[in-house]
Amino acid sequence: MEFKQLIIEGKYDSMTRKVAKDVMKQVRATKKMYDMGLQKKDMKPDEYHVIDMGNYTGIVDFEFYLNIKRTDLVKSTKFGIQAFASTDKTEAAIELYLDIWPDSEPKIYNKLLSHIIDAIRHELEHLTQSGMNKLPGKPRKTGSKIRDKIDSGELPTFKYFTLKDEIPAMVRGMHKQAKHEKKPLDSVLLRYLNYQKSTGVINDIEIKKIMKIWLEYAFKKLPKAKYSKDVEKWLK
Repeated sequence: MEFKQLIIEGKYDSMTRKVAKDVMKQVRATKKMYDMGLQKKDMKPDEYHVIDMGNYTGIVDFEFYLNIKRTDLVKSTKFGIQAFASTDKTEAAIELYLDIWPDSEPKIYNKLLSHIIDAIRHELEHLTQSGMNKLPGKPRKTGSKIRDKIDSGELPTFKYFTLKDEIPAMVRGMHKQAKHEKKPLDSVLLRYLNYQKSTGVINDIEIKKIMKIWLEYAFKKLPKAKYSKDVEKWLK
């Protein structure tokens, strides 16, 4: 089973690298266009340059759309990323939204690539949970009723990070990110959760709960993941 898991994970890694490489090519190309004045510079908050990246075929089949906007609105963070997956019985797609502060380029590219890798691997996992790419044993997407309760505050926000379909997407996405950065998986997971804490989304008690759930999943599903010497403290 461990060998089979490694083979499958390797295929996802390969597809993730391919898509991320293609995204970075477009980031560099559109930066040249932006500098030459060939891209609109007074875009509204909900406007993006949309690039149809075409169809990706492999362990998962999907259309990919890249949306790029260069803006001073992310000056403090240098960039922002959002990604969404949609799927049904005949179609599947991933949309990736990049907000980039142009004055930070190209210095941010390595860090940007790391977060793009996380986002792509995260959404690839969601594509296997329903629709045309559904794989046996994968949890189905959590219904809108539960997600709406989390969004409205009826359920605590930290519940989102422990939804049955978000656990594998979160952990596998950040596992790929950790491999790219050559860092322990638990360190990357904690870094993400500490960022969520800094924005007021979760607290220290919730971080411990989430880390325990995520790491139990990782120990079971990612046998070759690397951890720090302090990882055991999250499992107590």
